[in-house]
Amino acid sequence: HNFPRGSIKNMEMACSLIVTGDAPAMRALYGEIMELLSSALRGAMTASEGRDLMVADYAAIEARVVFWLARDNTALDVFRRGEDIYCDMATGIYGYDVKKKTHPDERQFGEQAILGLGFEMGFVTFLLTCKKYDISFTKEQVMRIVGGRYAEIEEQVEKYFLTDRKRIARMKEAELSIREHMHELVLMQYTVQKYRNRYPEVKQMWRDQEDAAIQAVRNPGSRVDCERGRNTWVVETIGGQEVLVTYLPSGKPLFYWNPRVVLKKTPFKNPDGSHVLKPCIVFWGVDPYTKKWSLQDTYVGKLVENITQATARDLMALAMVRADDSGVYDVLL
Repeated sequence: HNFPRGSIKNMEMACSLIVTGDAPAMRALYGEIMELLSSALRGAMTASEGRDLMVADYAAIEARVVFWLARDNTALDVFRRGEDIYCDMATGIYGYDVKKKTHPDERQFGEQAILGLGFEMGFVTFLLTCKKYDISFTKEQVMRIVGGRYAEIEEQVEKYFLTDRKRIARMKEAELSIREHMHELVLMQYTVQKYRNRYPEVKQMWRDQEDAAIQAVRNPGSRVDCERGRNTWVVETIGGQEVLVTYLPSGKPLFYWNPRVVLKKTPFKNPDGSHVLKPCIVFWGVDPYTKKWSLQDTYVGKLVENITQATARDLMALAMVRADDSGVYDVLL
């Protein structure tokens, strides 16, 4: 459930203060009381008398599911051999054999690449994600990793920012200088390219999903199977309104209400100077930020993320039912 990990070492003392409600002592020892309580959330869950509290999770479930959906057997073989997919990605980035015990920093960067780049994340978003996890690089480190491709990729990055002011604004909002972080932007773009070249079936799945969903919207009632993704797209009429439905491998549906295809401007230019237009699906749904019902646009990375997350949820829900049916375990939360 992604509870905060907490930053307090001596939880025994912290918990005793919380139980007694000694606010002055809490402030004196730990500063912010809310931060203390946040750190204690995990410890507040305890087993009842005569029972054991067990925590279970699937390792790298999103990565496994996205590769399975994409039918990427090269990546799946990494799991089948019992190897670490994060180290596999890091090996591709750094150019040497990355091991979990001896290369923790390299593995952490490989982990962020695996978790983010499977959903078509671009290099700016990838940089902002890495910053959240305090992952930074010096120019010397980047030069060692990227090598002779540095100037070529730097030119790509500069062109990217020149084509759209919104891209510059994103960096400013994050209080990051493009010039000061150019070397890290180069590394992020290098890593995005490495991911897409290392796992080409995932990249192909993005295109296949986009084509299938658009085809379904343009041809209501026609079922469009997407082999890479193992799902089906169709526009059905529910309650008198059109709904784009994708049926997951489990048979369960995901709904996108009142869909239509619109042409959206891209940052790229035609020879005559006009913007290249790209078909995009819009639908009505709950805005993740305002929580209000409004018109949403989407992109193929988001569609793939929806399908991946929902499939992973199906797997976890089935495991919960099996655990409950065993008669041995009481499933909590």
